[in-house]
Amino acid sequence: MRRRRVFASFIAVVQLILLLAHYFLYQTWTFRYPSQHPGWLQASLGVLSVSFVGASLLAFSYTSGPVRAVYKAAAVWMGFLSFLFIAALASWVAFAFASLAGIGINFHLLVQVLFTIAIALGLYGM
Repeated sequence: MRRRRVFASFIAVVQLILLLAHYFLYQTWTFRYPSQHPGWLQASLGVLSVSFVGASLLAFSYTSGPVRAVYKAAAVWMGFLSFLFIAALASWVAFAFASLAGIGINFHLLVQVLFTIAIALGLYGM
C-alpha cells in the first residue's frame, strides 16, 4: 500500500511540473498580447501537458501498437517541450537584460524567433 502511495505522489509531482512548464510556455507566448490568445492553444497545451504521464501509465500495462504510437508521440513532444522551455527561459533572460539596459525590444518577435529555432532544432534532432 505504501508503494502505491509513493508512486501516486511521484506521478502527481511529475504531472505538476509538466503542467507548470506548459503554463510557462503559454504565458511566454501570450505575454504582450493576452487578449489575442487563441483558445486552441490553451486546449492543445492542456492536452499535451497530460499526454506523457498518461501514455507512460498506459505503456506500463499495455504493449499494443496504438499505445506505443501514443507513447512515442508523447515522448517526441517532451523533446520539443525541453527545447521550447529553454527558448522561453532565454527570451525572459534577454527581456530582463534589455529592460535593465533600457533597451526596448519586441518581446513577441524575440519569442517567435527563439521558438522557431527551438522547433527547428527539435526537427533536426528527430
